[in-house]
Amino acid sequence: MINIEYASDIAKRISRQRDDQLLKQLNWLVSRGLLVIERYDNFNLTTFPDPNGGYKILYSEDFQLVVKDKEYIERLEKELEKLRKIEKVLGELK
Repeated sequence: MINIEYASDIAKRISRQRDDQLLKQLNWLVSRGLLVIERYDNFNLTTFPDPNGGYKILYSEDFQLVVKDKEYIERLEKELEKLRKIEKVLGELK
């Protein structure tokens, strides 16, 4: 029988390894300018008493990762749509 504490420890280590890999890959994409972090005004700063004395601060922030050239890609998609419409009209004229 597997010890629940041991199984829980293994699951935590696997999760940490996955998180570390994701962070490395995201940092690589962000550092090369392929992903941009958009920050929002929605952040929360909360203080609460620490049982060991003093206070703890909890900070959370909402943000979104966006492909840097998103606007360029969207513009190309719109241009492609226009060209397809023109192609359709020219095809009907034949």
